[in-house]
Amino acid sequence: MKPDPKIRATPRPLRVAYVLEDGVDSHDWLDAIFASCFGRHGGRQSLVVPVVDGQISERYRNWLRLYDPDYVLLLTYDNAALVELLTRLLGDTTIHQRERARGTVEQHPRVVIRTSSLPAISWLPFFKV
Repeated sequence: MKPDPKIRATPRPLRVAYVLEDGVDSHDWLDAIFASCFGRHGGRQSLVVPVVDGQISERYRNWLRLYDPDYVLLLTYDNAALVELLTRLLGDTTIHQRERARGTVEQHPRVVIRTSSLPAISWLPFFKV
């Protein structure tokens, strides 16, 4: 007789992408992003994507597609223009938006990502067994 199989499941870390446009307070936002990244698995599951002139370069678009983040935090001056691109590119990824005003400095930038649960797709290999 074969023994019953034992399955152990460990949820994978959440992958988060930060889309940041350059501006007068970009360095403060980068400090907040890096603090948030290092608080989650030492920053290994994070991607910072620069926005130049309201556009994401083709190289970063490909990187985003391969990275397949669970959450995207938009920190640009025109989020509406990028939401459509990101939904086409990433599908069902949750997109959090934080509008920034051009020329206005955010005094205390904070990165807060509210998560509800892990994606169900991480359990598919275990159901197959």
